[in-house]
Amino acid sequence: MSSTHIKTTGSTMADNVGFLAGRIPAEIEVMYKDLKDLDKELFRKILKVVVNAVEGKDCSGAMVEIAQSSPLSDEKFSRIVSGMYALLKEALRLPSSSLKQEGFKEELRELRISEEFIADFASVVFGNRRSALDAVFTQQGPRLPSLEEFRWRVDVAISTRFLCPSSMSYDTMLHLF
Repeated sequence: MSSTHIKTTGSTMADNVGFLAGRIPAEIEVMYKDLKDLDKELFRKILKVVVNAVEGKDCSGAMVEIAQSSPLSDEKFSRIVSGMYALLKEALRLPSSSLKQEGFKEELRELRISEEFIADFASVVFGNRRSALDAVFTQQGPRLPSLEEFRWRVDVAISTRFLCPSSMSYDTMLHLF
């Protein structure tokens, strides 16, 4: 799969923003194949822990517990978890006003994810926890570099030659001596 396109029916492109933006991360592309072997109960357990991970909570113990109790191989389990995480991160990076629920569901259908799983993903992305997830993203999101502390000093010397004040940097003064 090289790209994803959302079919718009009578709406403008601005009304229907695709969360994958025409590219499918490898984690998501691999995940959908492994979701076929997953029952709904196990899917929901994994999704709950992944949502906790997106929120920044420590969930390593819960992940180990689910991995040990599930019939999935370690590789499949890892692919599913990383795919869910990538999918949620991609969907949540857009403001909720830009991402439309039907467009989101349509993209998941195009990825051949089953309808029952699509409903659960949509409930996370568009549900009541969205504001908490958005708050986490604004805290963890990319930031511009900032200056935390700035100390400086100006050394001023009076030249006897011209009898006017001049500024000299510390490096310049070192070269004089």
